[in-house]
Amino acid sequence: MVTGRWRERGFALFGALLFAVAMAGLLASLSRLWEERSTRERERELLWVGRQFRGALEGYAAATPANQPPAPVRIEELLQDERAESVQRHLRRLPLDPMTGTYEWAYVRDTEGRIVGVHSTSDARPLAPDNLWPEPRAFEGAASYRQWVFRPRRR
Repeated sequence: MVTGRWRERGFALFGALLFAVAMAGLLASLSRLWEERSTRERERELLWVGRQFRGALEGYAAATPANQPPAPVRIEELLQDERAESVQRHLRRLPLDPMTGTYEWAYVRDTEGRIVGVHSTSDARPLAPDNLWPEPRAFEGAASYRQWVFRPRRR
């Protein structure tokens, strides 16, 4: 026959096991929450960097002297535009891609090989847009961050 003392030890062990399972579940849900918030922050940063690229491409086109193409062949031309008498800097530096953590970007080129758009090289699937995005419908339905193409606005 099992005495009362042994029963109490069984309940304590069972309680400790339940506590461990509950803590594991809590940590798993907090991990998912942290990952989603981290991804949203990187998405917002990608949108900010994309607007910087868009503005640089628009600035490059606006500063184009007569009879010259309005888009660069190399991204470095946005960093140091020497087409005019004084050097212009449409971008201060090449930004880091927040989705890949590298300085590697993919470029959309026109038929002459000039850069008319920029996008991330990440194949990761974006989160659904939330109400905090500055451009809530801009990239809705994109299968990856490669489809978030930043190009000058049409005028």
